Amino acid sequence: MRTPILFACYFLIFTLALPLWNGAHADTEAIRTLIDNDRLRVGVWTEPAGDIIATQPVDLVIEVSTPTRFTDGTVIGHLEMENAIVLPPDKFAVNFSRRENGITWSVQQWRLKLYTRDQGIYTAPSIPVRISVADQRGGDVKTITGTVTTPPLTMAATTPPEMEAFDNWVATPSLTVDETVEGLPEDAILSVGDTITRRITIKADNVPGMLLPPLPRHSIDGLGIYPETTTVAFKHNRGSGVGVREETITYVVEKEGRYQLPELQFHWWDLNASEPRSVILVGHDFHTPHSINLTTMMDAAGKFTRDNAMPVTALVLVLALVLALVLALILAIILITGLFRNRLARRFTVFMIHYARHDYPFLFHQIMLASERNPAQFTSIRSNDYLLNSVAFRDIVSKVSKAAYAPGSMAHPISWLDTVKLFHHLHMMKSCRQTGTEDPLRLN
Repeated sequence: MRTPILFACYFLIFTLALPLWNGAHADTEAIRTLIDNDRLRVGVWTEPAGDIIATQPVDLVIEVSTPTRFTDGTVIGHLEMENAIVLPPDKFAVNFSRRENGITWSVQQWRLKLYTRDQGIYTAPSIPVRISVADQRGGDVKTITGTVTTPPLTMAATTPPEMEAFDNWVATPSLTVDETVEGLPEDAILSVGDTITRRITIKADNVPGMLLPPLPRHSIDGLGIYPETTTVAFKHNRGSGVGVREETITYVVEKEGRYQLPELQFHWWDLNASEPRSVILVGHDFHTPHSINLTTMMDAAGKFTRDNAMPVTALVLVLALVLALVLALILAIILITGLFRNRLARRFTVFMIHYARHDYPFLFHQIMLASERNPAQFTSIRSNDYLLNSVAFRDIVSKVSKAAYAPGSMAHPISWLDTVKLFHHLHMMKSCRQTGTEDPLRLN
């Protein structure tokens, strides 16, 4: 049952399509007849003609002209070429007219822009062109529509002898290279962990961005190199195009040393002057000094930025200034409290030297002597003792006692000011016991 039905369907489709195919075939034959009678012209050529420079822009021109008129726009087929870039054509052909021997011809012209990637022989294959024109014979005007194919074209792309030594180059009327560097200070001094960003932008007239040379890849010991996404574009402006290629590379300092971002060279063939040209970007030197600074001293507390780090010379000056202020303050206290007497000054100097040496057994021994106790038998201080009249003083005595029985600690349990107060109080205690009076001073 199915076979007769399928056969009937195929027969119906063939019956309906045959007249259409015959009509299309007849119109194509009519188009060819118009061409043979010079009532329709189809031409194809390249600009510039003849041999070209590799990567040079080439226009493949397809032109259709008739002494009558076009009843519809021409339509061209797709063009592909091996090892070449063919840009998409405009949406519509360029329409104009010309006069030849007193006859006005209507013209529709297409331009396909193509670029060869390297030297060699290139062939542009045949391209189908669909044409619709008016044909007038006698008093009747008839529209004829048909498709013709252009003949293939062959061209040779060459490399100028001056450019044979270079791997990546382009042929263009103009080429510029711009560079921006971020993160490199004027003194060219960086720290480990700092980053430098180098951005290179290449622009060339009438060259697609994909044909512009990429940056060379390199490695530098001690630097981490991280390329970012490359931007490639071809921008059209008033009938001309500008190719753009932008690459960004980030360098991270991984260890101390001297470094140089490499020099970059860009070579191109000037189509206007027919001579080679080059653009050179100089390298950038920088280093990380082998010195101790505040950053390394404060690693345990946290990371400081290079701008906050203090140079070693400045740190030494600050410490010297602080020490001078401390000594001046001690001297002022001695003068104000009347301690600067020959014998008393010597005792005070010895007392402070033992403090600086972390000799807390000596300090505790002086406390015991001032309180008339035997240090060998001392175990505790009763609450009704003279030493406990002041809470602050009791805290100082407690810290000195602990340090005396636990030697070896690098940190001072009491400050230098507390040490001065301790010496003063012990001196006053001794004076009170000798005169039988109460201590007139209290610790704040």
